[in-house]
Amino acid sequence: MARIFDDITETIGNTPLVRLRRLTEAVGTFERGELSRRVPATSEDEIDRLGQSFNRMADTISADIERMQLVDKLRRELVAKVSHDLRSHLASIRGYLET
Repeated sequence: MARIFDDITETIGNTPLVRLRRLTEAVGTFERGELSRRVPATSEDEIDRLGQSFNRMADTISADIERMQLVDKLRRELVAKVSHDLRSHLASIRGYLET
């Protein structure tokens, strides 16, 4: 009896409409900032190909965001170090001028 219920639940849960709703939900969740959200894609029909495309796009966006965050961190470090070096040299020049 439990096996029959599992089969019915699996069949109902994998209808195209249900799978499209899951995909739509995943896209909305991703859009709201949960960048780790992916969709399961186990077959080779159009809906799963769309899910696979979404997953690849989400992977690319996540990787791009990580790279941009790293570049921004490196830029901030560079600006801080250059500013410090310039201030140090300017302070030395000022000291020589005042003596």
